[in-house]
Order: sequence, then C-alpha cells, then structure tokens
Amino acid sequence: MTKRERVLSAVKGDPVDRIPFSFWYHFRWLEFPSGEPLAREELKFYKMYDPDFLKVMHDIPYELPEGVSIIEKPEDWYKLDILSSDTKNLSAQRSALDIIVKNLPDDGFVIDTIFSTFAYAEKLTGKKTLEHLKGNPKALHYGLEVIARSLANFIDSCRDVKLSGIYMALQGANRDIMDSHTYREHFMPYDMIIWESARGFDFNILHLHGYELMFDVVKVFNPEVITWSNRLTPPSLETARSLYDGCIAAGLNEEAIINYTLNDVRREVLKSIVEAGAKKLIIAPGCAVPTETPKEKLLAIRETLEELR
Repeated sequence: MTKRERVLSAVKGDPVDRIPFSFWYHFRWLEFPSGEPLAREELKFYKMYDPDFLKVMHDIPYELPEGVSIIEKPEDWYKLDILSSDTKNLSAQRSALDIIVKNLPDDGFVIDTIFSTFAYAEKLTGKKTLEHLKGNPKALHYGLEVIARSLANFIDSCRDVKLSGIYMALQGANRDIMDSHTYREHFMPYDMIIWESARGFDFNILHLHGYELMFDVVKVFNPEVITWSNRLTPPSLETARSLYDGCIAAGLNEEAIINYTLNDVRREVLKSIVEAGAKKLIIAPGCAVPTETPKEKLLAIRETLEELR
C-alpha cells in the first residue's frame, strides 16, 4: 500500500498491510519557526522517520496589530481585525506548507496544526481568558470571532497549496479548566467555525488536548479521526471504543517515551493494538514527543509495526 492508501483504509476500517503511525516534535532551535526553515526541518524529519503522514508544527504566534503586544484588558479585544491569509506569519506558514507538499518524496498526507480559540486567547492574554469572560463577555466574544474567522481564512487559503487537512488541537474542553456549559456556550461555537472550514480536506484530525477531557464534544465535531493522551488521562482506549466509532490515533505516552527502552516502545505499541483493536487505529502519541527523544526509540515504533505485517 502507499501511505495514503494505508491511512485512508485505516480511517475507514478496511484491511491494511500494516497499521499506520506518525509522531511529531517541536523544532526548538529555529529562530523563526516557519517558512523555508521550518519546511527544511520538517522534510528532514519526514525522511528520517518515514511516518505515514506528516503533522506540521505551527509555532509562530498569532499576529496582533502594530503597537499591540498583549490583550491586557477585555476592551483590548476590539483592537483586533480579521486577518487575511497574507499577513506575515500566516503567509510564512503557508509558504512552509507549500514547500513541504511540493518536495514530499511520496504520497503521504501533510496536515497543519491549528489551535482552538481558547488556546490562542490564553496566549494573547497571558492566561486571563476566563477573567475577560467574566469581566466583559461581549468583548471576548468579539475577539474569539476574529480569531476563528482569521484561522478559517488561513485554512481556506491552504487549499491552493494542496494541504491534506488540519490537526485541530482543542484546548479548553477540559473540566479542570472550565465546566462543560462554559465551553459549549462561549468557545465551542467559534471552534466549530474553524473546524467546519476544514471540511472537504482529505484528512483531518481532532486532538483533545490536556486533561479531564469533555470527551462528549466529539459527537458535536464528528471527526473521522481523534487523538488524545490516552496514557495520561481518561478515557482508556477500551472505553473510547465504546464512546466513538471512528478512527483512533493514539497509544504512545509522549511524556515517558524519552526514558523508554526499545523493549518498552515495542511493548507499548503492542499493548495499544490489543487495547484498541487493529481496525480504525493509527499508532501515535497523545501530543508532541520530547524533541530530545533518542532517534532509535522513535524508529522502534515503525520497526515494531513492520514486524507485525
């Protein structure tokens, strides 16, 4: 099978020649983590580890208007305007994606990481989003709408570079951050704008980020593929199978793998297959693995799956 055939078959629950896999890490040594420098590192990463799809990191910040460095008080949200896809940072990210897609050596999917509105708001406010919600909900809603529409513009522009889809990191749908009613009323509508803008791409993943997950929101987003840190927070793979009938991309403990032996890696891959079943499964970490993880431990993921053909 080609990589694309393998991944699409896994998503549908059809037979595969082997279970697909992927993982990712941050390129922390990049001074500007986008554009040609990011593309170069992502392509080197892809050649080294040969994953079945490439999740591109999106580590450049959301651009604020000139003279604005932080959203300090709720009224500051009104200083924002919807970004076009041609702003400096978004343009650089699209350029990176274009270079990657054009130089990928095979038919693997390339997906870009897109964060939720709460995640961006937390970065822009210095983690004062919920304070702003309490102080001036209309101002915050204005800002969330601007963020969502800006990201939707960017996602739509990526169709021109033949991006395969998005990996949407859903932060905020966590009971240790807020209650379910707060997320559903104040943040989910804007996250849905982002998510729906990616409909029609070949391969999208919904990532439930963090702990104490509101796993029931999966039914609203209705993704074909979900991922979460199943080794660090519920639900278990077995429980998730009873709650969701789509494809699961999970199984690896992204925090512990740096300290694993090679046998530990193989054992966790096998354990994941037993727990989740081999159908509708992609072996992946719940989030980025440590950048310093030894190469041989990451290579052991693929080697284990190859042995199981």
